[in-house]
Amino acid sequence: MIAVRQLRYWLADKARHPRALMWLALMSFLDSCISPISPKFLFVPIVVARPDAWLAVSNLTAITAIAGAVPGYFIGWGLFEAADAWFSSLTQNATVLGLQARFDEFGFWIVILGGLTPVPFKFVAIASGAAQMPFWVFLSATTLSRVTYCWALGLMVRRFGNGRRKMSDPALWWPVAAFLIFAVGLWHWLI
Repeated sequence: MIAVRQLRYWLADKARHPRALMWLALMSFLDSCISPISPKFLFVPIVVARPDAWLAVSNLTAITAIAGAVPGYFIGWGLFEAADAWFSSLTQNATVLGLQARFDEFGFWIVILGGLTPVPFKFVAIASGAAQMPFWVFLSATTLSRVTYCWALGLMVRRFGNGRRKMSDPALWWPVAAFLIFAVGLWHWLI
């Protein structure tokens, strides 16, 4: 409990640091390809500390997340190519064929859905590369989903992140419930 409180204070202090945006950009880039640390841990305190800069912070996070998704995609592509002999022995495996078929048919929407949820985007990027999804389709879906996600997160943190509004406020739950219903419906439609 004390460690969590200290981490929160440390992040709040770093959010006011002159190089906070540089660290956020690095975290966002790495999150989209290899890092296990989410940039939201620094994004939220930065927007809380600088609520008027939410759009600039959101744009920086989105741009660096998109840039980081490109190496993630090629990591997936390279892993698939390197393991081609192993995968070719699995060609009769319905799971592998099913995944490839899903990406062929719904790849754009899978990337959109993955980019709009708090799922680590590196999994979506690597899976897209491994499924050999067309790069420009991947890049356009990544751009659309990451910009939308970062803007929505920035706007929500600007509006609700300063502690004046409680999570029990019904004004917050309606948009969250609507998004969850949409996401579950889209997921059900895709699967």
